[in-house]
Amino acid sequence: MEEMKRTMLIVEDEPLARLGLKTTIPWEKHGIRIVGEARNGEEGFQKALELKPDIILSDLKMPRMDGAEMIKALRERGNQSEIIILSGYGEFEYARTAIEANVASYLLKPVSNEQLIDAVLKSCSRLEEKERSLLARGVLQTSREEMKRKLVRSLIRLESLDALPEIERQAQALGLPAVQEGRFLIGILDEPTKEDQEELSYLEEEIEEAFRFSEIPCTSGIYHQKLALIAGAKDIERLEKAIQRALERYEKRTKLTCSIGISAPFEGALRVHEAYEEAKSVATNGLMKFVNSVQIHNEASSRYTPNLIRAVEIIDKEYMKPLSVSLVAERLNVSPSYLMHLIQRELRTTFNSLLTKTRIREAETLLRSGKYRVNEVAYKVGYGDEKYFTEVFKKQTGKTPSQYMKWENERKDGN
Repeated sequence: MEEMKRTMLIVEDEPLARLGLKTTIPWEKHGIRIVGEARNGEEGFQKALELKPDIILSDLKMPRMDGAEMIKALRERGNQSEIIILSGYGEFEYARTAIEANVASYLLKPVSNEQLIDAVLKSCSRLEEKERSLLARGVLQTSREEMKRKLVRSLIRLESLDALPEIERQAQALGLPAVQEGRFLIGILDEPTKEDQEELSYLEEEIEEAFRFSEIPCTSGIYHQKLALIAGAKDIERLEKAIQRALERYEKRTKLTCSIGISAPFEGALRVHEAYEEAKSVATNGLMKFVNSVQIHNEASSRYTPNLIRAVEIIDKEYMKPLSVSLVAERLNVSPSYLMHLIQRELRTTFNSLLTKTRIREAETLLRSGKYRVNEVAYKVGYGDEKYFTEVFKKQTGKTPSQYMKWENERKDGN
């Protein structure tokens, strides 16, 4: 069976140099898979947290955040990747911080292919030694959890049956019973950005803590800006209560909306990808973008009453109009009090909150386009008073519309 490849992230601000590092060496032949590239230290930091590569090959002097700062920030977040630094002549003193942060190799430019291959293969050897030691001694649970996360990502991406026996062997060795019997969960933030990666990590911590409290075995990882979890629990009521507990704690810390989709029960590693798609489909159900919610596969369509679904559809399509709970209730031929209680009972929120979140979400989209002034955006999403719109927008997002546009422009320039 083919040996599992090591993953590597390339961080280099010069496009030609980055291309050269990626293409001039046949990395696949050396058991290395390039999983990502970054144009500066800040982007490298975010991608390293998201992709969790085995090896990071990084330049030292870069804009926005240099290599030394990136390494220091990664180590503070517990990142244990093997890091190989590329540096220009005379930058040794500048690199002292990076070296003190336990980098694997420090190579002086220009670097030959032979030097680079040698440094990367030495890092691979060190990784193998570390893993053998950890598995043999059974210590450092955090490292084992990271190996579980990598296994989850391998299961999601599983494309060939050839790799299945090795993955199942690793799952058994790491104590991952949920692969044999469990449910897949997907958490999706409302319109996630790079900055939301930290929020995903926080949500992951909250759910894992809730699962430990409920004695539900699980393993998780962030995959394509989604929180992916395999939970070894067939008791859906206990599972749902644990997630609701986590979402309540999460909601106290952030204004972001998160949808949790739960797949049908499954058995065996081969079903993980299918369960992942099921959970993702449920989590992206149109009704769920309004509130922190938990949805179960094959229950989404029957979980909510027709009146609630119709009310949400009216808000979603007519948010720019002067809607009120009385007007919508009249359209549905029900009383306003009935509709208010229905929304509170089934979505755990209020009519005004649904309407406000919809309007502000659309306002963010319009502001990001850069085509409209603030007063125009206010009018388009149903606010006749620009000052009142600004107050509501800041309360919902933490920024005024003008600050939001400036922040978006700076973020785009940084990309």
